[in-house]
Amino acid sequence: MKTVITNFRVDENTYEMVKILAAELGVSVNEYLKVAVARLNKDVQLKPHLGNDHDPIWDLPKLAVKFKPKNKITWSKDDQAIYGH
Repeated sequence: MKTVITNFRVDENTYEMVKILAAELGVSVNEYLKVAVARLNKDVQLKPHLGNDHDPIWDLPKLAVKFKPKNKITWSKDDQAIYGH
């Protein structure tokens, strides 16, 4: 699997705690964070609603029904020729 290099921002106290915990386990901060993220990904399941005012992504069929275009959507001349509309 390809490794991605990214940036992770936390406050100084959290970083110091992570460094201490990693050192106590005898691993690098990188390895500690990889294991922590892997465990979190395994344990956490997405919820139907993320706690904000936006509709969740899995409600796309409902969102599509709600969609009301400002202007009437019509076929282009090319599409009419191809699809017979």
